[in-house]
Amino acid sequence: MCEKIDSMMAANPNATLISLTQNDGGVYCVCPECKALDEAEGSQSGTMISFVNAVADYTKDKYPNLKLDTFAYYYTRRPPKTIVPRDNVAVRLCSYECCFAHPLTAPDCPRNVEFAQDIIAWSSICKNLYIWDYTTNYSHLNGPFPNFGVLQPNMQFFVEHNVIGVYEEGNYYAFESNGEFADLRSFLLARLMWDPYLDYDAEMNGFLKHYYGNGWQYIREYIDITTEKTGNNGLHTSIGSEMNDRAVLNLKPNEIEYINDLWQSAKNAADNTTHLDRVRCSEISWRYWKANNRFSEYSPVANPFGWYAENKKLYEDFQEFGIRRIRERRLMSDNPALWKIPKLWIP
Repeated sequence: MCEKIDSMMAANPNATLISLTQNDGGVYCVCPECKALDEAEGSQSGTMISFVNAVADYTKDKYPNLKLDTFAYYYTRRPPKTIVPRDNVAVRLCSYECCFAHPLTAPDCPRNVEFAQDIIAWSSICKNLYIWDYTTNYSHLNGPFPNFGVLQPNMQFFVEHNVIGVYEEGNYYAFESNGEFADLRSFLLARLMWDPYLDYDAEMNGFLKHYYGNGWQYIREYIDITTEKTGNNGLHTSIGSEMNDRAVLNLKPNEIEYINDLWQSAKNAADNTTHLDRVRCSEISWRYWKANNRFSEYSPVANPFGWYAENKKLYEDFQEFGIRRIRERRLMSDNPALWKIPKLWIP
């Protein structure tokens, strides 16, 4: 490994960060030596940090501007009991298992309480703590992901616990699956990275006004309602929640109809075709949620002679707005079975 780093630095002498990280997934070494160390340290981070520290000792004087980056992710998320990362080691703690309906400070969200404890524990032993955060639903890239109520308090929590950098992994397929609020979310996260204590409502409203035009206030009301209606009654969301999970949105029929009217009002108020198309594109997330639950106009019971046509129109609008992907790593079928719910429109 040290020889590999030497060759990398020879080719990139100004490099300041090299990543020594585990593979994605849940497979880790269970040889007797690694297993014994992990058991003694209470986490697989024991072997990982021990390994990275050994390499860091080699690079410390040879490459004084270089830091070695590693994950605290999945099976390495919990810090070791006694091993401390070297000063030239950066740990990137990942929020993979978190709930994104509630902030990290929510005392009644067990997943987030545990993650907050891990942040506090890592920050007490690691000089260079980073966060790898998640801001989309990878199972339903175009579905509602009502996390706008957690973006600011979570960023503030990071800053207040000695985190020095944040990577926000959002919808990296937005160029071909932007049926929700990828642009708004990217804007807000970028602004929060500059100033976690800014006027969040003013920033959101300013973006909505410029992006959607005269109908922006209806979309803001939709965002507020869905933010309020996610994660209710002790339920929790994840980065893979299904659309029929009441944790995502727990709405009554009259609330669904009210939101339908909000979107129609936003379209009616649009002052030009650019703003109208942006409203229509973002509305796809709402329509996608209804179609997957067979609610409202997508219900064979409530709309027996029209629900299939609504599915067909949704698919046509996917095509119009360049939406080719339903979920991570899966392109939408070129000829989907439109009588099925949209999440099944994949080969």
